[in-house]
Amino acid sequence: MSATSWAERMVLPPCPAQAAAMADLAGQLDEIGYTESACLRRLGLGNLGDLAAGAVSGECVAEARERDDAAGLLVRLFLFEDAVPRALLRRTLGAGFVETLAGAGMIEDRGDMVAPLLGLTPCRGLYVVTDTRPLNAGINQVMWLHAESHDLARLAIRRPGQRVLDLCTGSGVHALIAARSGEVSLGIDISPRAIAFAEFNRAINRGGGSAFALGDLYEPTGADAPFDLILANPPYNPVIGSAAGANCYSGGESGEEILSRILQGFPRFLSDDGYGQIVTLIIRRDGEALEEKLRGWLGPEGRDFDFLVLSDPFDYVRGLPVELVRSGLLDPKACTASWQRQRIIGFDFGTIHVRRARGRKGCFRRLATWSAAGRPVTDLLDAVALAS
Repeated sequence: MSATSWAERMVLPPCPAQAAAMADLAGQLDEIGYTESACLRRLGLGNLGDLAAGAVSGECVAEARERDDAAGLLVRLFLFEDAVPRALLRRTLGAGFVETLAGAGMIEDRGDMVAPLLGLTPCRGLYVVTDTRPLNAGINQVMWLHAESHDLARLAIRRPGQRVLDLCTGSGVHALIAARSGEVSLGIDISPRAIAFAEFNRAINRGGGSAFALGDLYEPTGADAPFDLILANPPYNPVIGSAAGANCYSGGESGEEILSRILQGFPRFLSDDGYGQIVTLIIRRDGEALEEKLRGWLGPEGRDFDFLVLSDPFDYVRGLPVELVRSGLLDPKACTASWQRQRIIGFDFGTIHVRRARGRKGCFRRLATWSAAGRPVTDLLDAVALAS
């Protein structure tokens, strides 16, 4: 590496000129066995996003890093983000395959090794290109597919033909999954870098039925509203010194600046039988009721919506911000003082599911995530409505 550290390095988005070649590459990746199900079996995981949380056993990690078959090399390169021997990579995958990845700006030579510049994760039949996991202050990163991305994809309500809005789209993964499911989707992000990644991912996955637009939340929707499903995985960290939406992690000092604006738009932008689904950090404040806060963000119509919150307590201080602290992007003392001023007493993490009550008073229920395992969100909301 040069004198510029990786944490400050400018890494370009994937090269659009290579999208056609990458579309053929997707089929090759399937043939190689670099699929989501195969990777999960190889690593002993239920969710590829758990790699970031260190959920893979030491034995599995050691074994995976010794594998030099084609799929094993791709796991090492793009999931573990390890450098691998260039000669071995070219011999196993083929020179043309490797040159396509290099031409797209996804890998680079480092001596006699090849290292990843971008991430490439299989997800629900797609191949999703993102930035790599480590924080990089030199760019506005497009978030790697952490567990929350996979969780929202699993819980999303699928109805062929429905109109889907994916806010804070990032890599475009949720809009592309919707299109793959026979839905018509629009992904929006305020970051030009994110839109570049999303468009590239649409091209390599032949994502007909999806479109992407640059803008601030609902701003670019125009005549496309209303939507039958609104999905969002917004920035949610309560941090100081970084404006909400300025990067992939900051929700402003409150952590709720973007979340609140997304919910504010539901009365206008959700269709009569539409659903809103958000994965986010849920912040608990002394003397504040979650139901009243969520309904308040929806405004005068807040009582006309059903809410289901699936969440678990989250040790935020020990968990999520570790890398932010290590990178100097978060000052623990300043944040603690800010949280005290805001009366923040704890954190949960999970998903918020919303729909119109349609002619009755809206209901509210909060459940632990495990209690909803295997049950469709629509069934859970129906059960909550019947019990209220």
